[in-house]
Amino acid sequence: MRTLLFLVAGLGTGALIHLGGRTAGFAAGTAFGMFAVLWTGVAGWNLYEGVAHAGYTVLEELPIFLVIALVPIGAVWWFTRR
Repeated sequence: MRTLLFLVAGLGTGALIHLGGRTAGFAAGTAFGMFAVLWTGVAGWNLYEGVAHAGYTVLEELPIFLVIALVPIGAVWWFTRR
């Protein structure tokens, strides 16, 4: 459930940054870059929390990190290039 919430939050954040960047006059690539860096940090924080506080190993958390990071980043990249 937590992974699904992160995916929805990532897609929503990506949409907001994309539209906000467009409104502010940023190029689409700039807005995408800002989102990619921000969301990689959020996914990294989630990985850290899973390892440090929930007791999972890095190898257990790594696939979740990749899904949480790459699905929203890939979707925003695709939408930006479209």
